[in-house]
Amino acid sequence: MVLSSLREKYWPISGRHLCKKIIRNCVKCFKAYPKSSNYLMGNLPEKKEYLSELQTRVKWKENCTNLIGIDSLVLLKEDHVSPLNWPLGRVVKLYPGQDGVTRVVEIKVRGGVVKRAINRVCVLPIEHNVT
Repeated sequence: MVLSSLREKYWPISGRHLCKKIIRNCVKCFKAYPKSSNYLMGNLPEKKEYLSELQTRVKWKENCTNLIGIDSLVLLKEDHVSPLNWPLGRVVKLYPGQDGVTRVVEIKVRGGVVKRAINRVCVLPIEHNVT
């Protein structure tokens, strides 16, 4: 309606854009026709530990002593390198601690053999099915 009454006397360049801009910035129009923002969030579960259970820690729930062994295929975690570029290797030797839990492994990689702590190694879930 504003544009049509304006075009009776004048023909402004990009008049539709100009009218929308003026009406959008008009304080009276903004207060008279506010945009409703009804963003509703769903109800959270009643259980308080919900968020902490989203990421379960297998490490403390079951014993993982036989997770890594000789000839296991592993990725070596490197700082400041993306996971797609972590070097691939094969476990050559295990170094168990006094309690019998393996904490250090020797890994054969492309450039030789390296020792790494088990928390800096990712075991690939591959089953050896030799027939």
